[in-house]
Amino acid sequence: WTMNTEDVINWCRDKDGLNCWRYVDTKCLGFYEDWARENCPYRCGYCPNKPPCEDTDSSCDAYHQESCTNSTTRAYMREHCRKRCNECHLPGEHHLPNTPPPGATGPVPTDSAMKPPVGK
Repeated sequence: WTMNTEDVINWCRDKDGLNCWRYVDTKCLGFYEDWARENCPYRCGYCPNKPPCEDTDSSCDAYHQESCTNSTTRAYMREHCRKRCNECHLPGEHHLPNTPPPGATGPVPTDSAMKPPVGK
């Protein structure tokens, strides 16, 4: 069995309901790394697929820069205004990525690998 890009996206993602973007970067490393790899691998940068460095909220440029660091709005800004807030780095991206499920040989490039996922 060989994994394609869609398989990678499906197995390496944050667990539903956790809102991983609310966690500060330090919750992805060190003492918390095992937990982060299990629960928030996409947000923390342990997946082979990375969140794009873009603003998904069309109003990001209108928000005050302080919104990027304000404790009330920071999680939202980190997830939806990554480019505006200069939050394109991922704390775990320089560590070894999570490995595919048993039996997988790794991602294989396909034509669909060049296209962003629909509805994401």
